[in-house]
Amino acid sequence: MPTYRCNVNEAGPAVDGTETVSPVVYINLTDIKGSFANTWFYAADGAQDQMLDVAIAAISKDNFVDVVAATPNAGGSPYTEISRIHERQTRPPAAPSNFHLIEIQPALTPSQRQLLVGWNDNSDDEDGFALVFQQQPNGSPGEYTVGTDATQGYMVLDGGHDYTIYVTAFNRAGKSAPSNPIVVSVPDTPEAPTLSAAVIPSSGNFVLSITGNSFGNNEPVAIAVVWSVVGGGSGAYPIQATANSLGYFRVPFSGNTPEGLCPISVPFGQQQPQQTFQITATGLASHKTASATAGPFTCP
Repeated sequence: MPTYRCNVNEAGPAVDGTETVSPVVYINLTDIKGSFANTWFYAADGAQDQMLDVAIAAISKDNFVDVVAATPNAGGSPYTEISRIHERQTRPPAAPSNFHLIEIQPALTPSQRQLLVGWNDNSDDEDGFALVFQQQPNGSPGEYTVGTDATQGYMVLDGGHDYTIYVTAFNRAGKSAPSNPIVVSVPDTPEAPTLSAAVIPSSGNFVLSITGNSFGNNEPVAIAVVWSVVGGGSGAYPIQATANSLGYFRVPFSGNTPEGLCPISVPFGQQQPQQTFQITATGLASHKTASATAGPFTCP
């Protein structure tokens, strides 16, 4: 029979146990895998009183029990056999490990930054996690609480300082040992984004290469290119890009011709037009904006 770690929600004698070899008791269990819900149980050795005593004691102490039982409702039977049930003494959970910084993002307040951190969850009995931080060199500790089974969490800290940060797991018995600590320098102001553009050869023609840096990590970016012909008209062309995990992207722009920026042909006796490009990029999550200019450029 498998072993289940369970909460006991209620316990008592059953009204009718005629379909079992022994009188049944009613125990409402919730195990960590969700196997039990309002299930009838009976004791394999007839020890109904002992089973009730353990279940009632667990309820009164708000504690767990270990249940050795048949598969819930095996074979379509409404009854599940328990061969052993004993109270589990709650202990502090195992300590998380591999605590690390994932990224630093802007926060709602200009003077603060939002940190995303991650860790390995090494416990199956925690009630949550505490992200503990302390400003160096003499700051008071503070913490953010994250729910059970989490492996990532956010905290908002004042910019312009160094912090020692770690994570602990906790349950009713107390806190785990701390994870490995890390020291993070939280910048005072967010790094300004940059945008550049260059006209490069491509398949006997030319395209515009647009490069952005210091946008949000994995952030979608909306780009607008205004393509102006010197002495002529202009038009705006939208482009979509996505920054990588370092906030970097590079996208090509070939105008409205398949070959590139230059028209396939110009009227006899006329020269190719001279063109300039005004480019603006806006991060759709961070709202960072940068601009660049390319040109003037004359098609060959």
